[in-house]
Amino acid sequence: MKLSQKLLLLSTLLLALFFTACKGKKDDPAPSGHKVKFKAIATAGSKITNTQFGASGGEVTSASNLNVTTWESPEVTYPGNVVSVYLGVGGDGKDANAVLKAQIYVDGVLKKESVTTGTVFIANVIYTF
Repeated sequence: MKLSQKLLLLSTLLLALFFTACKGKKDDPAPSGHKVKFKAIATAGSKITNTQFGASGGEVTSASNLNVTTWESPEVTYPGNVVSVYLGVGGDGKDANAVLKAQIYVDGVLKKESVTTGTVFIANVIYTF
């Protein structure tokens, strides 16, 4: 297992612990739900090697052995009781100036983005509703 994959796995486990501890406000009305899409974009010549995404208290969906510069999840509909969603992306940059963007779109609107640079990509992004 590559260093980038190990770091992504470790960060995902830490995020999972964070999400299991999260609770929503009791006095807020429950929203009906959200359509979420996760995306990752790397500099040309770089590669995205693995991704993991999910919601607080829910299943984790992952993909490994990727060799792409852009990736996106299918659109996922999460119920109103979901507190937050997350995306973790790992990969290899072509050089020290390479860029990786990890993005979360909610109901068609970019809500959160994480940008990282370098030869080893580790990007984590969390959006709380």
